[in-house]
Amino acid sequence: MPGSFTSHDCVAPSGRRLLLGSSSRQRALRALAWGYAWSCPAGTSRFAASITYPYGEHSVLGKDEQPKEILDKCRAMDAEYVYEETMEIRTEADIANLSCAFGGFHDAFIAREELMEDGTLYLLFDGTWGCKIEVWFRGDLEYDTSSRHSDEYDHFWFGSTVILQDGFVYLIDDDGMTVNNIGPGYCYFKARHMKYRIIPD
Repeated sequence: MPGSFTSHDCVAPSGRRLLLGSSSRQRALRALAWGYAWSCPAGTSRFAASITYPYGEHSVLGKDEQPKEILDKCRAMDAEYVYEETMEIRTEADIANLSCAFGGFHDAFIAREELMEDGTLYLLFDGTWGCKIEVWFRGDLEYDTSSRHSDEYDHFWFGSTVILQDGFVYLIDDDGMTVNNIGPGYCYFKARHMKYRIIPD
């Protein structure tokens, strides 16, 4: 099942907007500090948020002393966290994490494209809010970026789909895509391996 990325406002049922960082970990910590219960379902970019406000209307992050239960939750989360600067897409959970971290490539454009000597394709995406992203594709590489370099097409991406299928990973510049839908006019990448690194602004 492809992980289809779209851009959504992350707003609690009460209408209060979530303060979001550039990673799902940052989002979770901020959500905890605001008193939100939150989740990011696999394969989606919409946050299912409920709000409890156990500590009132103001964030506890700016206070000199934070409630012990909040600190304990944050420490427990941090203890389980293993930082990897460069991530590889291997599972649907990896696709969901990429969606949460980079907003589904919404408003992104390819700022740099380089086919390296070892056959790896390097891409630098810019234009998204709060970060850039480096992406590497390698192994039985196939791609077409002509539609994003042509004067006929807008070079900005409005959404994307990442698919794991038959030992390949695909990145396509549209929402809700399947492998069979790839054709003329689409910017896409297909390889055995896809890695990425988020570069915060």
